[in-house]
Amino acid sequence: MKRLASVLVLVLAAAFMTGCGSSTSPATVNGVAIDRGEFLDQLSQLAKLNGGTDTNVTAEQSSGLLTQRIIAALISDEVKRLGLTITADNMATATTEIGDIPPGITKAFADYVIRVQAEQDVLIARVTDTTKPWYTDADVTNYYNFVKDTKFVDFCTHHILVDAEADANAIVTELNNGADFAQIAKDRSTDTQSAAQGGDLGCTPKGSFVTEFEDAVLAAKTGDTVGPVKSSYGYHIIHVDKAYGLQPLDDTLRATIGTTLSSEQGWLTWKAYSSKITVNKKYGAWSDDQTTVIAPVDPTTAVAPVVPTTAIVPVVPTTK
Repeated sequence: MKRLASVLVLVLAAAFMTGCGSSTSPATVNGVAIDRGEFLDQLSQLAKLNGGTDTNVTAEQSSGLLTQRIIAALISDEVKRLGLTITADNMATATTEIGDIPPGITKAFADYVIRVQAEQDVLIARVTDTTKPWYTDADVTNYYNFVKDTKFVDFCTHHILVDAEADANAIVTELNNGADFAQIAKDRSTDTQSAAQGGDLGCTPKGSFVTEFEDAVLAAKTGDTVGPVKSSYGYHIIHVDKAYGLQPLDDTLRATIGTTLSSEQGWLTWKAYSSKITVNKKYGAWSDDQTTVIAPVDPTTAVAPVVPTTAIVPVVPTTK
């Protein structure tokens, strides 16, 4: 099973949130502040571990650690919300998973990380248990509302593609006289992949096709046949099965969202949007879409985190 570590890699990543925390806390998650002193101490340990000094913390270290601490807080919060129990066996397994602790990492830091790893393991098992879904119908609806403008807006089309404009015009005439669109696509379209499916291109988000094709579709209504439309590929005759717009939250889409919520990244997206996450502007800003801390615009800030190249990167390597 793909572990949440590949998405939320928390190995030697972060301490839990404290209930207090100063007004200069790097971030708060659902009203709970990250302790600034602990955060800076961990950054110092990481910088030294990677051959630097505690006065020369890299932007990547700052961004990566703060992102991981926020996700650690989301995991901890969800473990409590779902009433999950962390047993001694879970802690022992997490200790084994983490392996040897590199010199320079304090016992307090390592103990926190072991606890986070144990919670992560237990949460994975619950989230991905499809025999007993963790989510409710309301969670499905909320997820849809959170991401609908980016994930569930699309158009559905069939097309016939030919090389010559005269051929395209002849096909349009045939279609106007009642010819079968799918059959012509199978017999004459030069797009052999879609031709085998009667010209079906499926449902796709904006930006999937060349500009000329999409401009024609975006100007059309459901049921329209448009063209010929010239592009670098040739001449398209397009049937618009569904005009560009929001997918309705029907039973089919609910099932699709359910599958998403039963995955690690799906849960993380839902949890991020469902939570109140605030990052001190000195450290950047939190992105629900990317589930990461984005660097501040002002390069003169004392701490300048950057967006990691992956969702989360392991900040401290283990030695196995």
